Amino acid sequence: MPFSTFRSLDTGCGDILHLLIVKKDNYLEKCLFSGQQSCIITVATVNILLSSLEGKKIGFARKILNNCEAMIGKKEYNLENCPNLEVFSDISRFPNRLECVRLVVRGVAEIIK
Repeated sequence: MPFSTFRSLDTGCGDILHLLIVKKDNYLEKCLFSGQQSCIITVATVNILLSSLEGKKIGFARKILNNCEAMIGKKEYNLENCPNLEVFSDISRFPNRLECVRLVVRGVAEIIK
């Protein structure tokens, strides 16, 4: 099964993320990534997110992704089921780092759609 590759949409950023998410029935059976060409914010985000999603139902993953998007957009969100992602709760204060988290959320969302 091949990795899916996602690139930052920010022209000033060269992050490239490779994701491998194996779905079985209604679950995310295996979640792997390579972020060798990504900044530490992107790598931390993908590491925390995928470790929180592996073995979980796809519906749970969608809910977490929606809440991550709300967090990025400074809207009301709830990440109590993934408390480790709270480390990014103030990421909106750093506009040049928003794409780091968005890249991960966008990539995972595209794979599990």
